[in-house]
Amino acid sequence: MKPRNIAVTIILLAVLVLKGFCVQTVCAQDKPADEPAATEPAATEAEPATEAAPVEKKEAPRVTLWQLLTQGGSVGIVILLCSAVAVGIILKLSFSLRKTKLMPEETVASIGDMLKAKRVNDAVNYCKENDGIMTRILAAGLEKRNQGIAEMEEAMSTVTEEENASIHQTVNWLNVIGSISPMLGLLGTVLGMVRAFNKIAVYGNPTAKDLAGDIQFALVTTVLGLIVAIPCLAAYSIFRNMATKGMMEIGTRINGFMEIVLGKAAARPAAAAVPPPRPAAPPAQPGAVPPPPPQT
Repeated sequence: MKPRNIAVTIILLAVLVLKGFCVQTVCAQDKPADEPAATEPAATEAEPATEAAPVEKKEAPRVTLWQLLTQGGSVGIVILLCSAVAVGIILKLSFSLRKTKLMPEETVASIGDMLKAKRVNDAVNYCKENDGIMTRILAAGLEKRNQGIAEMEEAMSTVTEEENASIHQTVNWLNVIGSISPMLGLLGTVLGMVRAFNKIAVYGNPTAKDLAGDIQFALVTTVLGLIVAIPCLAAYSIFRNMATKGMMEIGTRINGFMEIVLGKAAARPAAAAVPPPRPAAPPAQPGAVPPPPPQT
């Protein structure tokens, strides 16, 4: 399974699981617990047993996810906006980090054929017409081919750092949203508890019904923050690894193109210029006169 499909699957499963958990939790809180049957002493002859009238139990209405979202107040709206931004970033990265987008097979084959045929100018024009991360890096290097290998490497290194920083800045937004969403949920929790204690201070002895709304607001915002944070952090880890792997594959492919343009021997002039190391001198025998140093 492709990493993009894995990310989408994890996010959908997390949302479905948390949705079911939220609904079950709220229903369990609203529904009164079944009280165990009280054990009564056996009826004596003097006191005949009397049967208690059955108590009618009302079933609590089911709470949907939409109702939970609307109960989050202004804090919940901010969390939902963060989730919308996260979905947009995930869709963008799922499209832009595909291997077919980073290194299209047709583009790689066309550039390779042009470079093997020594049509470097055509390759540069082709890279500019087919804009992409790999083509931008390669075009920056090929345009400096007349200025030496060092200039080519420096130009490609600069563009590579810019592209790498641009990708990781987009990926890091998922980490930011995944980090602040629980904090927003905690903010809603604190606001809900402040409202509850404020009612206690004003009314002195409020009923459970008076405090239920504030407590529910506190819990709902916490749940919303976790619903947004868990998929965002999972997607952040997946796309960060995809970005790193994609840039490494692009670098390997461009190195292959450079070997075609410069030749394997010319691509490494520094290694050829370094003289081979001198063989080590044999160990001196005891009592032997050491040979004179070589004349320079």
